[in-house]
Amino acid sequence: MISDRISRYELKYIIDQDQVNKICRFIAPFCSFDKHSEKNSDGYYHIKNLYLDSPSYVFIRNRRMRLANRFNMRIRSYSQDDHPMFLEIKQKSGDIVRKFRSKTRDSSCMSILAGKSTNGLQSWKGNKKLFYMTALSYNVEPKILVQYSRMAFVSTVDFYARVTFDKHLTYYPQSQWQITTHPDNMIPMSNEIVLSQPNGIILELKCIADQVPIWMLDLIEHFDLERVGFSKYLSAINQVIASDPMHPAHREIISKI
Repeated sequence: MISDRISRYELKYIIDQDQVNKICRFIAPFCSFDKHSEKNSDGYYHIKNLYLDSPSYVFIRNRRMRLANRFNMRIRSYSQDDHPMFLEIKQKSGDIVRKFRSKTRDSSCMSILAGKSTNGLQSWKGNKKLFYMTALSYNVEPKILVQYSRMAFVSTVDFYARVTFDKHLTYYPQSQWQITTHPDNMIPMSNEIVLSQPNGIILELKCIADQVPIWMLDLIEHFDLERVGFSKYLSAINQVIASDPMHPAHREIISKI
């Protein structure tokens, strides 16, 4: 099993639906569905990310300024309810992404992070404690909820390699410590703006740093893929700012860069 602390490359590309089917056929000898995709007939499953940031949006400002060493914090769920949840810190240094992750079913998790309770906090260890201490240091609060559909493959011939396809991106400016909201609240991201094409899909190739599989390199060359820089959090915040110039994010992000 892959460690909850891992250094890896994350290579992102924007493709169309026709390429999805062709790429799936190309990787078939090397990959199979991950445990979430194999449960669904079309291979796609639902992901919810609640992105956290400081009151002054320091994480997103660092991203917009393309600082070489930066990180963000999020709470992720793969289910229709809140549990289980994954507390994640993603740190980027150059081309290397380090991910610190902790799984929790603690019903008091959100109350603890919101500073409303310390019940059970003494049992938080490892990555879970790191998440809490980092959240405390930056006084983080919920900023935006991002949801999308993902189809994911894992390598059957390498220690660690993943191929994922993300589509139907939606967002909601979330100020509550909740990873759910009414479906009608979710706002579709504009593919023409965010993905530069009406039916754009995000392809991600992930592998251990300095261990890029040969088949992955062949895939990039065969489909003439052009790498892009893409952040779901940044894209959602940009749309919030565009739709509401009075939103606090506009003042805190734009005016301070």
